[in-house]
Amino acid sequence: MDTLAWHFDVLQEFQKKFVGFYVGRSDILKEVVFRKVPYLLFRSRYKKFLIPLEFEKKLPLRIENYEKYSFRTDVYWKVTEATSIKIRPEKTMEFDDFVDSFFPVKHTKPTDWLLWKLINFSAYFSRINIRIATPPNFGKSAMIQIFSHLFKDAVVFQPRTMPAVEYRLENKILALDELGNLTKDAHYTFKSILLTVGDFRNEYEKSSRGSVQYASKDVYDISNLSLMLFYNRLEDYRDQEVYFDNLFDRQVLNRYLPLRFDGSLYMGQFEGIDSKEEAREIMENNYDELIKFTRNLAYFRQNWSRELKSRDVYFRIKAPPLLEGSRQFSSFSRICKVIDLYTADKELYQEYVSQLWERVKNYYVEVEKANTGGSLTINDYGKYDWSVEFETVK
Repeated sequence: MDTLAWHFDVLQEFQKKFVGFYVGRSDILKEVVFRKVPYLLFRSRYKKFLIPLEFEKKLPLRIENYEKYSFRTDVYWKVTEATSIKIRPEKTMEFDDFVDSFFPVKHTKPTDWLLWKLINFSAYFSRINIRIATPPNFGKSAMIQIFSHLFKDAVVFQPRTMPAVEYRLENKILALDELGNLTKDAHYTFKSILLTVGDFRNEYEKSSRGSVQYASKDVYDISNLSLMLFYNRLEDYRDQEVYFDNLFDRQVLNRYLPLRFDGSLYMGQFEGIDSKEEAREIMENNYDELIKFTRNLAYFRQNWSRELKSRDVYFRIKAPPLLEGSRQFSSFSRICKVIDLYTADKELYQEYVSQLWERVKNYYVEVEKANTGGSLTINDYGKYDWSVEFETVK
C-alpha cells in the first residue's frame, strides 16, 4: 500500500466513502445544556453540531439527518437521525504481516518505531498507562490519529483545562501532549485524573458535578481507557523544570511506565498531496487495502487474546519500579503480550522484550544523569541489576 495512503487527508476521504458522515467519541468536544436539555457538542465542516444524549450509547454514529437550532446568538445543527456504526471484523492477515503493513514509513530508528507500533496496538487492544519521552519529530501521535480517523475512539491533544480532558476520558486511547504547558494551579487539579486513571480504576468522578435535573453526566466509564503522556526528551528542554518528572511527584510517576525512544521520521516522505482531488485519487487507488486493514484491525481488537501463542517463557525484572505486581509492571507485561502476538519464535520474543526493557532503562539513565530524582531517588540506578531474565516454565 502507498505510504501516502496513511496521510490524514487521504484517510478523511476514505472515511467519507466507507461510512459517510461519521462521528465518534474522539469528536466530542464537551457536554452542553441548552433550554434545560443536555447535548454532546462536536464540530464538522466549520459547523457546530449537537447530539442529543439518547444517541450517546450508540457512538460511533453515521449522521443521517439534522436541523438548524438557534440558541441566543449562536447557530447549531441538531442531529435528529443517526445510526450506530459497526465495522465488520475480518481476519485476512497474520498479525506480524498486519503490523508490518501498518503505516510503513521510513524512520531513523526502525526498532524504536516497531516497538512504538506494538505499544500503540497494546493501548488499543488492552489497557496500559505509559509516559514517553522522544525527540520532537519521532512521530508519537501519528498512529493514534490514524486510529481516530478509522474508529473515532482515540484522541491526542494538548490539554488546557480539566473539563477538556474529562470529556475525552471515555475514548479507548487518550494521549495528553506536553503537560508542561499547564499552569501551576492546573497541575494540582490534573493530578487527580492521573492518579485515578493510573490506578486502573473503572470510573472517574467529574471534578464539577453534573446536573441531575438535566441528566448530565458526572461519572465517566474509564474501564477500557489507555492513557498515554507525551513529551520530549529531557535534553530537548531549555527549562528543565517543565519536564514531566519535575512537574509531578512519585505518586503519579510510579503509575505510568516510562519509556525513552530516539530517532525521527523522514518528513520528506509525507510531501506530495496538494489538493482534495489528489487525496481522493490516492484513496481510490488504495481503497481495498484500507478496507482490508480496517477490518483486520477490528478483528484483532476483538480477538487478540485468542491469538496469543502458548509461550513457555516467563520474564522477571529485578529492578524497581517494575517489580512484579507494580502498576508499571502491569503495563509492561500487557505490551509484552502484543510482542508475543507479533513474534514468530521464542528467541525473537525474548529479543523484543529485552529491547522494550532497554527503553525503560534508558529513561531512568536520562533522569539519573540530569539528577532530577524522577520516580527513583538519586544514585538508585547503580544499586540494582537492571537486566531482564527469562525462565522456561515447566
